[in-house]
Amino acid sequence: MPFPPVADSALPSRCARCGTPEVQWEEMTFCPRCIREFSGSDRLGKVGPYSLETLLGQGGMGYVYLACHESTGRAVALKTPRLEGRDRELFYRRFLQEAKALSALDHPGILPIYEVGEENGEPWFAMKLAESGTLADLMASGKGRLDQREASSMLADIANAVQYAHDRGVLHRDLKPHNILLDERGQAMVGDFGLARWEGQESTMSVTLLALGTPEYAAPELALGRAPSAAADIYSLGAVFYHTLAGHPPYRGANPAGTLTLAVEGRVEPLTQHGIAEDLWQVCRKCLEPDPTDRYNTASELELDLRSWLAGAAVSVRRLSPTEKLRRVVRRNPMVTALSLTTALALVLALAAVVVADRRVLGYERERGQMAGRLAEERLHTARLAQVELLLSSRRAGQRTRALEIVRESWHRKPEPGLRELAVRALALGDFVQREGPTVLPRRFSLPPGTTEAMSRSSQRRARLLPSDDDGDMVQIVSPAGNEETVLKLDGKLMAMAWNAEGDQLVLACTAMRTYRWRAGTKEMENRLRPRDSATIGFVWHPGGRHIACVAADGVLWIWDLDRADEVIAESLGAVVDPLPEWKNEGRELAWQDANGTRRQMVVVLPTGVRILRRQSDGLRRENFSTIAVDARREQVLWSTANGIQIWEPVVGRQRQVALKSGREWMGVRFTGAGIQTCGWNSGLRGLTDAQLASGEVLPDRPGVSPYVGAVLMGGSGNGWLALLQGPLQRFVVVKPGVKGARTLPHPLPYSVTLNHDGSRAATSSFQNPGVLIWDLSGPGMSARQGRELAEVEPAASLAFSPDGGRLLTVSNHRGAVWDVTSGALLANLGAGESFSFGAWLPDGRTVLVQNGRGSQLYSAEGGELQARLPHPAPLAGDEHVALAVDVRENWIAEQLEDSSVILWDWDEVQRELTQLGMWE
Repeated sequence: MPFPPVADSALPSRCARCGTPEVQWEEMTFCPRCIREFSGSDRLGKVGPYSLETLLGQGGMGYVYLACHESTGRAVALKTPRLEGRDRELFYRRFLQEAKALSALDHPGILPIYEVGEENGEPWFAMKLAESGTLADLMASGKGRLDQREASSMLADIANAVQYAHDRGVLHRDLKPHNILLDERGQAMVGDFGLARWEGQESTMSVTLLALGTPEYAAPELALGRAPSAAADIYSLGAVFYHTLAGHPPYRGANPAGTLTLAVEGRVEPLTQHGIAEDLWQVCRKCLEPDPTDRYNTASELELDLRSWLAGAAVSVRRLSPTEKLRRVVRRNPMVTALSLTTALALVLALAAVVVADRRVLGYERERGQMAGRLAEERLHTARLAQVELLLSSRRAGQRTRALEIVRESWHRKPEPGLRELAVRALALGDFVQREGPTVLPRRFSLPPGTTEAMSRSSQRRARLLPSDDDGDMVQIVSPAGNEETVLKLDGKLMAMAWNAEGDQLVLACTAMRTYRWRAGTKEMENRLRPRDSATIGFVWHPGGRHIACVAADGVLWIWDLDRADEVIAESLGAVVDPLPEWKNEGRELAWQDANGTRRQMVVVLPTGVRILRRQSDGLRRENFSTIAVDARREQVLWSTANGIQIWEPVVGRQRQVALKSGREWMGVRFTGAGIQTCGWNSGLRGLTDAQLASGEVLPDRPGVSPYVGAVLMGGSGNGWLALLQGPLQRFVVVKPGVKGARTLPHPLPYSVTLNHDGSRAATSSFQNPGVLIWDLSGPGMSARQGRELAEVEPAASLAFSPDGGRLLTVSNHRGAVWDVTSGALLANLGAGESFSFGAWLPDGRTVLVQNGRGSQLYSAEGGELQARLPHPAPLAGDEHVALAVDVRENWIAEQLEDSSVILWDWDEVQRELTQLGMWE
């Protein structure tokens, strides 16, 4: 794709490689034709499985593109080598060396590499996209330097990553702010290992300034021709640290040679002149010592000093003692100092200074030992969490079980909410637990060879294979009366099909390696699952009717979740034999007979406490101002989409539309005691009873003029009162269907409104002004009296009364807060600094739930402590959370996503699992 245009003053006149005039691309030295040649692709748009979006940057070693994986949608940084001119062989070897170095290192502080490949004989590799740019970008965006604590914390993390590389024999040799990248959370990662080499490895590359790294950050011994060592990387760390604190590198000469000369002489401006703490200046100075033996022995020692300073403890380096100064003078000027130190007085003074220094060192070592113990514990904790992350992303048998074991052990060492989040993520996965093995997977076609028909015994429906001359088969669905219901067209030859127990759903598979579902009452199939590596040859419906065990021709057994439209676990068990497995123990086990006649069985663990309804085939889009409601007693979820109101009955696995929109309107929805209530700016107030819902009745499109606009059902009470926005007058009103009149709540610039359970109180907020008004609705008639104003400092986008009505949850752009309605006192702050959009109470009245685009978090309503996060069970690109609802009686939590899918949590079930793990009281 073309690069965006820039101003003419920024345009180079010719391509630096081929001389093409009038180059019209931003920040490009080369024309598009040359860039395509460098990328190793016959077009800019694709390298391997990645689509190239734009060129992020170029350097002496190669080119880095923003790329997108065509199958998964993952955004990555894709690097290709710069292979041109007489240095082609040199760049090729360095590029492969970088790929080898990155592939050998697995550390959260080192930019991970995802995939290595080759295109047209030239290599490439894809790595994590640093969404926040580089450390150089961060400093350039501010005042040129970082806060002392921010810089110290970041350099401690970087030193930890560098020590990890050193422990594996890898030297970076080009550490600088441009090679330190920041992810979306601002976490620093070391990248660009183009000059890396294994310690002790003979170098076959010429020693040039390029090979020595960047002069402002390169160790001076490299300019003297010495072999690089870990001490050179420690010097570079010190130079980067100096730059973050001072706003410029430690040495700046007129040219690279002049810069290296200053570094050899060791003349650097003290950081204390910039207001930097003395301890940090001494830490930085020790890294920048001209003699490698005077620097830190390891990057871990540097990290330990930085962590000590951050914790308020002593560091190992202070101002040089007289003894240390004397030692260095002796080493640098041996002839002069040898004469000076011949006197007895100097020797006595030196011995006395050594005694004093030793006492100080003992104190420092004691503190450092304690800090080292804490640091080692933190490293172990971090490593275990990284292992859990890998297990949770593997989708392999045993990963859920092992991940929960590690999380439970880590919780007993150091309880924290992040561990609960990992535990909930693990519970949302499926798992296989083999009781006996090794095993081989059974085989039998649901549609045996030569058979052209499958019948449901319960419904008497038939699926009949029709003759077809092209590459795709056709399957005719015949009703119990013998009439044709529909004809289904497959992409390939039919491989397997099977009816569910009720006979109203049929699953099919074909040679195109696709899996489909057909449901009674529809004309088309749902292409419910992405193509697999091997065709499905058999289905076994789970007794619950929501999961199917699928057998593939390559010996893979996988469990398909019909609601998620995705697999929850897959495992390769080897060759296939007869017959198909059977569900046992109420669907908790699969059992079969292997080729030797031995009975085998395997425990199947399905996701716990969470359901996902992911709609892919009906084109649903979420409402601009979404609303959602959940009722555990009815076992139903309601939510608004661009088409109207949808209802999901998760227990029976049914979803349908119950209310159409009148033109382009916003529509809200909620449950009432008798059924459901909807309201839109065109359609007005409409409702369906439970009986009408059960009979399948749908609210028709009823155009007209309504006084209510917006996502109007913003609040409601348990006895039928509704808090709405009256459109023409832009004011809140409280009404009840069937009751004449309305209570007016005149809040200027209305934003959000809610009612307590019995409808005796309301709370309102303004779109632009802070503060929340409490209204008394308990008086006679339809009057509403303004009461206390809560001192919320930001406009509140979401309001919710506690179940007892005595407290109010307010959610603003940068926090959530719990207030006492009577006194107006602030009881708890929730997630200060977080950006929230919705809030709700759990039925116990002790816990509140707040949501932003990434998910929901549970906080204590009393102290505001974070208790747990609800992670996304099966994230996909664009899965932004846009609406939230909690049942008033049971802990059912419903979340709507950007694509109009719904996540339903049974928090009671999740809590029971966490309690068994010892992670919930």
